[in-house]
Amino acid sequence: ARTGFDFWDVWQMLKVGFPVAAKAVSKPQYGFWPDLDMLPIGKIGIKISYKGPEPRISRFTKDELHTLFSLWYISRMPLFIGGHLPETDATTIELLCNKEALEVNRNSVNNRQIKFKNAIIIWTADIPNSTDKYLAFFNQWETKQPINIKVAFQQLGLDSTASYKVRDLWAHKDLGSFKNEFSHPVIAHGANMFRISK
Repeated sequence: ARTGFDFWDVWQMLKVGFPVAAKAVSKPQYGFWPDLDMLPIGKIGIKISYKGPEPRISRFTKDELHTLFSLWYISRMPLFIGGHLPETDATTIELLCNKEALEVNRNSVNNRQIKFKNAIIIWTADIPNSTDKYLAFFNQWETKQPINIKVAFQQLGLDSTASYKVRDLWAHKDLGSFKNEFSHPVIAHGANMFRISK
């Protein structure tokens, strides 16, 4: 079921999608799948656009594309591509084909936003038949320097006294082991996704 307005390659529209997604996943209903809208990525505006027909590659920056995909993946929105696939740019293809990140959309439950304060947003999700968690950090601040975002493992429903390994899903990189809490710098308009495991 559509959750609201038409969605285009405009940063302010993407920002508005966060509270809509959080509300949509907070009240799941059997037989319904919340849908923010098609992904405005790749070659879009071929026959219609919010400005009229204006063929173009999506105006989202690379960091904003990370935010877009991270929100769709962690909130388990349907991945309907709104662009012309044969003319999709390489950056978008890379994000679409990241198997570790896609797994968040395909295999997670209890997806939820656990923080939205001062333009810093944190989402998490559980993994069926596992104690592992998915985690996403978002930075909507208009700052030149990255913001260090932090989460306590207890906020994720994990043992605050145990150590956990963290893997960066976008970078395919293990970040090491952490105890009690985890923090990571996130660039303006950007996002990161992680898997937290024992």
